Amino acid sequence: QKESTFDQLLKESFGSAAEPIYFTKFKELPRVVASRFCGSENDTEPCTIVMAVKGTATKLEVMADVGIYSTVTVLQLLDKIGPLFGTLPQHVIAYFLAIFRLPFLRNTQDVLAGALTGTVKELQTKYPHD
Repeated sequence: QKESTFDQLLKESFGSAAEPIYFTKFKELPRVVASRFCGSENDTEPCTIVMAVKGTATKLEVMADVGIYSTVTVLQLLDKIGPLFGTLPQHVIAYFLAIFRLPFLRNTQDVLAGALTGTVKELQTKYPHD
């Protein structure tokens, strides 16, 4: 149902130049859609692939967002408290942040990032010239 709605909206908005090429089920995380936009009908030119990730809608996604953005907030606060933190190497800062991150949040973020990376690689393999 939702996939056919996406296909319909894509065709209404972009006509024959757009082709839906990837769509995850609503219950899957992360929810991703991808479309391929081609300027020529006979594939003589490379096309453009656009991948979109749905925003926060569930409690699990909220927790993942908190884990991602709290890291940024902590870094900003540390920079206000002690500007010298900006001179520390990245791996040292990453080590300290990893200590304070909950395993659940770390694992959730790793799973989401891995799924997105896998989707990108899958699309790159399927459409190597785009």
